[in-house]
Amino acid sequence: MTYGIRFTRQALEDLERLYDFVLERELRRGGDLAFAERAIEAIENGIAALSFSPVGADRKLSHL
Repeated sequence: MTYGIRFTRQALEDLERLYDFVLERELRRGGDLAFAERAIEAIENGIAALSFSPVGADRKLSHL
């Protein structure tokens, strides 16, 4: 069974701000410009996993 995942407008704006922040940081450091893209991909992959196991995510995040 899979579950649908919907992003709120705020969540999408947060992802965009995170991407911009990481990209600007890497530009200042002369670092890896692809890092921001990989960071967003990792977050998106984690969110996509919720469609298969939403309850497991609750358990993993309960210690935070």
